[in-house]
This record gives sequence, structure tokens and C-alpha cells, in this order.
Amino acid sequence: MVSELTSITIGSDVRCSDGACGTLTRLVVDPSFDVLTHVVVAPERAVSRLVPIETVGAVRDGVELTCTLGAFNTLEPAEWTEEAPIDPGGWPGYQRSQIPGWCYFGIMMGEAAASPPIVTYERIPEGEVVLRRGQHAHASNGAIGHVQGVVVRSDDHRLAGVLLDEGHLWSKRRVAIPIRAIKEFGDGVRLMLTKDQVRCLPAASI
Repeated sequence: MVSELTSITIGSDVRCSDGACGTLTRLVVDPSFDVLTHVVVAPERAVSRLVPIETVGAVRDGVELTCTLGAFNTLEPAEWTEEAPIDPGGWPGYQRSQIPGWCYFGIMMGEAAASPPIVTYERIPEGEVVLRRGQHAHASNGAIGHVQGVVVRSDDHRLAGVLLDEGHLWSKRRVAIPIRAIKEFGDGVRLMLTKDQVRCLPAASI
């Protein structure tokens, strides 16, 4: 039996079984097995959630989850924030004036008070990587496009390809890079194809 292929586009609207729940903002991939493990869904005014791929149902006009809104809100947050520690003498390796988020309070005070920066961390499983919309894709001889999503096998969530927009603003088109042509994931996607080979690929049809 041939597995059905499904494209999942970053930026898609996401619905639970009983209502809209947000926007798909990131994809989480296990590069060791080329498997899509989670999607990150950001509600409009609430914390983003790390959604296991098994919870993703139909992908038609947007992405549909098999859970309710109540169950969605109990899923693990996709990030957390905390105050970064501040050395009394300044941020290690920086001057006080160089530290983002360093605030001063009071007028005509002999010693300014410092407000520690707030740092946000992504919560993803160890050894996995995040794909974001617009991340650079690099051919073997230079930049070739920007990540827009993935193509997955519906039976086991294995990656069949990565969706890229390549070309100039006035002649942009979407192509599916076969997973066998992906050299590595990381800060974007690196390909084993040249720019000309990518340009010779047909436009994505799914």
C-alpha cells in the first residue's frame, strides 16, 4: 500500500474539534529519523503549545487537530521565560550600556537600579530541531530559497520533502525538495543540490 503524502505549511490556521485554536508557527523534526514529531500552535492571546504530531488530523484548508480546545490548553507550552541573572558589575562580557533590556529607574539617584532581561527559551525534545517559515535554504553553491513547510507520509509522519519558495519576488515559486536531497537541518536547511538543480525541479503540486 502506498502511503498518502500531505503538505503542512507553516502559517496555516489550526482548528480543534470544537473551534479555532491558533496558527501553526513552527515544525519540530527529529533529524535522526527524518520524522515530524510536533507542530507548534500559537493562539492569539495565549501561550503557544507543543502539539504531538499524532494529534494532527486532516490537513485541508488549514490544519485540524483531533483534540478539543480544553485538551489543547493542557498540552505542554512550547516555550518558557525567565529572568536572566545579572552580575552586579554588569553582564559578563558586556558593558552595562550594551545590555538589551537594561532599565534605569528614578531621577537623580546616586546608583541606578537594573532590571534583569527576560529571556525566552524554546521547549523542544532533545536532539530535535525547529523549522520556521522563512528560514534560509542553502544549496551546495549558495542560498536558494526559504522554508515554507514540509511534505509528510500520512501513515508514519516520515518526511518526504521540504517545501521551499525559490526565485525572485516577481518570479517566486514553491518546490518540494526530496528528503534524500537534504544534507542537514539546523539553522535553516542545507541541500545536496546545486542552485540549478533546484531550479529544474517541478513546482510543488501538493
